[in-house]
Amino acid sequence: MLTAPCSKLQRRSRMSPVKRFQLSALAAAALLLAPGLPWAQAADAPLPRELGKPEDDVKLDVRAYQVDGLPNATPETRAALAAATAPYTGQGRNYEDLMNAVAAVTRVMQRDLGYYVGFAYLPEQAIARQDGVIRIQALEGRLEAVKLNWPEGMPVRREVVDGYLARLKPGEVLREREVERVVFLVNDLQGIKARFEIEPGEAAGTATLVVTAQPESRLRARVDVDTLGSHYTGTGRLSGQATLASPLGLGDALGVNAMRTFTGGLSLGGINYVLPLGSDGWKIGTAVSKISYDVDDDVLPNDLHGSALATNAFVLYPVVRSRNLNLFGVLTYEHKRFDDRQTGLSLLKASDDVTLSAIGDFRDDWLSGGINTYEAAWLQGRMDYKQGDKPDGLKTSYGKLSLGYSRLQNLVSGRLLLYARYRGQVSGSNLDATERMAVGGPTGVRAFSPGEATADDAHIVTAELRFLPPQNWFGDLSRELVFRGFFDWGRAKFSHDSANQAAGVPNTATLSGWGFGATWERAGNFSLRLDLAWRGAGDALAEASRHEPRANAVLSKSF
Repeated sequence: MLTAPCSKLQRRSRMSPVKRFQLSALAAAALLLAPGLPWAQAADAPLPRELGKPEDDVKLDVRAYQVDGLPNATPETRAALAAATAPYTGQGRNYEDLMNAVAAVTRVMQRDLGYYVGFAYLPEQAIARQDGVIRIQALEGRLEAVKLNWPEGMPVRREVVDGYLARLKPGEVLREREVERVVFLVNDLQGIKARFEIEPGEAAGTATLVVTAQPESRLRARVDVDTLGSHYTGTGRLSGQATLASPLGLGDALGVNAMRTFTGGLSLGGINYVLPLGSDGWKIGTAVSKISYDVDDDVLPNDLHGSALATNAFVLYPVVRSRNLNLFGVLTYEHKRFDDRQTGLSLLKASDDVTLSAIGDFRDDWLSGGINTYEAAWLQGRMDYKQGDKPDGLKTSYGKLSLGYSRLQNLVSGRLLLYARYRGQVSGSNLDATERMAVGGPTGVRAFSPGEATADDAHIVTAELRFLPPQNWFGDLSRELVFRGFFDWGRAKFSHDSANQAAGVPNTATLSGWGFGATWERAGNFSLRLDLAWRGAGDALAEASRHEPRANAVLSKSF
């Protein structure tokens, strides 16, 4: 059975083995033995039968292997096949050597040529050929038909899924990258999950792709309680989000979200919508959000309050969509309006930004395997200070480069993982405070408060050692627990151009911290995350209170 992996992020930090699509033994045998002809063969050239294992231990002198059934093979492919089978040539070769050569041909077909169900076998032949050449028969594995099992009451219209499946043409060779792309694009649609299976076709050398669709919950929601807020507007926060899957039956999504601190110092609300276009993974979307803040007068007695309204629109295209490599291109336009007030003064400003992003992930087998994520984005923007009071040293036009990379490395299977992450920003000029990056906080150096060391240029590095407890420690609960020790480091360059920096004021800061944490997650139900962090290098300037350890806690409940 071939089960399509879904695009939903795994919430748990365990590294699960990637499910690899494989041709079942039944399908493989049927592709060999089913009556009929492969698409590429003439009607008067039936496939040769498979050669069974000889009763006697036959020894052969093998000069070379001849691979039939690949009419479109290039000279480079022929050379790769010859190199793959070369170790099984020479004097005194037996039946096992021949089968190893067959397996090598299959590996070239699947790994190098990307044939999804292609394979090779040893056909009947005059084994004692005088020229010492052994024939190997290759079957490219062509698509005979796509069968869609569609239950009643699906949130997504059938013609939407049919459009994606139509990208796989009957009669064409099933190639891994093309099949995987369709598998993932279908499962990226909201309101549906689809299982893909391979069954033998009516003709030899062909396969039928059977797709079974199942509905997903139309409404998903989550509520969070956390201590990740700022000392100035309230550390305790209550937030929630909800998503309506496929409201138009197109695999689209409508979402809302809200957040408020317990002190009322910060509140946020937003709505967003994403719509798939066509059948090649294009998506467009838009979002509107508003933030209001009121700084606690006991912390900063300046009657500082204000609001920000942001609207954006984006277009997304999956350049690569597969099991082991994904790359998405995103183009975003955003307009933001700010109204900041302080003891009778008002600062009005607005910005327009265009961002080009590349984000994705990939998996590899290096050092027992790992999962990687990456992102790069260039933002070009313009700030309009409505009252003409542009701060000294700032330009109305600005640009910045944002980079990110993470790796989850398997150290001891099922027991120990290493997680490493880098996140940074490099600006082209001095930035407005709204475009800066903070080094401190729960997504940076966790021993410091949110907003600590906010800078034009910043870099953050995190390393975590994650431990998955054995079952005899906590019983079934062990599968839901992850313990970690971590170290965070960050460096901030406050002003990209320090020409207007006041004399004697440092323009850089380095922060570091370390700590321990744990996550308890029951998939689809709830999760609890707690980090305790102690400061290393750097001074805590953003908060008057410097208590240690700093506790970052998040409790989430899904519905």
